[in-house]
Amino acid sequence: MNRHRLITKEELEMNAKGLISPNDYNIPDFLSGDDIIYHFTKFDTAICKILNKKRLRFSDRKKSYDPIESKRALISRSLSGILPEYQKILENDVEKLANYITKTVNDCKQLCFCLNNMELFNPFKNLPISLSYYGFLKSRMWDQYADRYQGVCIAFSKSGIEKLSENKFYFDKIKYLELNKLKNYIISIVGSEILEIGAEKHLKNVEKIVQQQFCLKHTDYEGECEWRVLSLQENKNDEDTFIDFELNDVKALFYSKNCIQKYDLIELREFSMQNKIPLYEIDWENSRLEDHKKIDTLVKMLNEKLKKDESF
Repeated sequence: MNRHRLITKEELEMNAKGLISPNDYNIPDFLSGDDIIYHFTKFDTAICKILNKKRLRFSDRKKSYDPIESKRALISRSLSGILPEYQKILENDVEKLANYITKTVNDCKQLCFCLNNMELFNPFKNLPISLSYYGFLKSRMWDQYADRYQGVCIAFSKSGIEKLSENKFYFDKIKYLELNKLKNYIISIVGSEILEIGAEKHLKNVEKIVQQQFCLKHTDYEGECEWRVLSLQENKNDEDTFIDFELNDVKALFYSKNCIQKYDLIELREFSMQNKIPLYEIDWENSRLEDHKKIDTLVKMLNEKLKKDESF
């Protein structure tokens, strides 16, 4: 495995223009597209709760440590401009909608992924301009969500998760705003609109506003390049919410070299081989990505050489 191959003149020119060549870092082409999303988690969660069960579990938004994400909904009710005889009729509809929205908003669940940062991609050269482009190379995510580098990053097909979420959940890329633009929002239940378009259509309009508000974060998180799936379904008895996927929606698995526990790596490797899912080792010290098949081949060759040496 040659880690120090000569860089071509063309590659030098690309780097001089601020581009990188993924080949220099052993990064396969399929990880450079916009249909890959990444989920960071602990090893046990990855193997036992996600990969073996083929399930992604939503987390409660209200349990988030971020006070902006865990804030409660503020509901306003308006019957202004409506004739008194209609106000009494609408009062019940307005209250029902307000109670429904309050419960679903406060019980909202979410599922979070990282995207490749397309703002760091040069479409004319079809190359990224920085290693920060890649969603699986986010140190902050490995530290905070993948058990301080001891966990796993799972790459999914974005279109596959979208298809499974369609007509059930809302999904979108997070927009990042300054703190003063993230202040408490008010959800308005407007009687005149109910009268004009009906309660069901008004509810859908309100849900769209809520969905957009729930895909906002502070600019300090911008490097995460987050893509989020939201469940605004009314949850009875606080039941868990899942997305059930197929293993062909899993495109790759990643672990950090010299960080993952030895026996965890053996189990991860076995799962990868049995299910034919590419497994990659991130060598942070050398800015390299190694396909575990090549590592296995190298280890096998070394072991065979040792056996031969011992026989003499």
